[in-house]
Amino acid sequence: MDENNFKANQPKGEIEEIEDEVEKRFKLFKNFETTRYPPPDHHFINSKFSTKKFDFGSTFFDKNFDLRSTLPIRINEEWKTMETSLPDTIFVRAYESRIDLLRAVIVGPTNTPYSNGLFFFDILLPNSYPAQPPKLFYYSHGLDVNPSLYPNGKVCLNLLNTGDGHKEEKWNPRQSTILEVLVSVQGLILNAEPYLNEPGCILYHKESLKYNKDVFMLTCVAMLYTLEMPPNNFEDFVVGHFRTQAHPILMHCRSWRGITGFPNQLFLNLTKAFKENGTYCEHHVNQVKNKDDEESKQKSDTHGFGTKIWNKLKNMLEL
Repeated sequence: MDENNFKANQPKGEIEEIEDEVEKRFKLFKNFETTRYPPPDHHFINSKFSTKKFDFGSTFFDKNFDLRSTLPIRINEEWKTMETSLPDTIFVRAYESRIDLLRAVIVGPTNTPYSNGLFFFDILLPNSYPAQPPKLFYYSHGLDVNPSLYPNGKVCLNLLNTGDGHKEEKWNPRQSTILEVLVSVQGLILNAEPYLNEPGCILYHKESLKYNKDVFMLTCVAMLYTLEMPPNNFEDFVVGHFRTQAHPILMHCRSWRGITGFPNQLFLNLTKAFKENGTYCEHHVNQVKNKDDEESKQKSDTHGFGTKIWNKLKNMLEL
């Protein structure tokens, strides 16, 4: 049964009404938006945003300036930049009552093992910002998907001064921005050869392929966690994203099955989660099942043919 027939067999208006509402909220979800208060589950919610004066020295700031009167200007400029310049696959929420906090999600780039995954980050602008870079916390779900994204939430990136790169790759208070950090995470960390993020790594193609398969499997596991408990402020986005991208994700899973194998149970868990999220997925399950049955039959036929040949040779030898 295809998707159109599935819809036709549902109670009239029910599926269409749900889909229209989800589609509406998803389409209205902006790449950048501010709200009044940060969510209570923000990793840095308990950090203190000081109102005292700071002495940054004469290298970048005038001494003893009022942080609260100048930092908002810088942050407001960055908000405006993100509002107009964020890529289509990066979404940010900022908070008027806590201008030092942000939350962002990066969509995994196509043609990588992170394709269509959602990678969430909580961001803290320290009291010394922009003299010091932002602090990022990655929602890893305890999964090790990249050498630069630690299971404990640490993000290793030269621009954050947490990597071992050259001086010109480090944070520059005059030029570096939050936008640049997010674009760097997407391009430099969530890339097509993630294992190469490890310094001094030498990886052959066969090993790289296996590593990428494992990373894609972990990315799929992360999708299940995200669907089960989407971060605050991004609930509509998570539902809409996986509604629209369920089929490409499942096709990607099936392509990995054909190359190096993909766990059946994980595939079934994904289809179940996507179905509960509102996407018709039964045809993917049926097609995979039919292919598995055909391959099993071919193996059985091949085994039977081999047995007949061996018996014939054995009889000849006995003569």
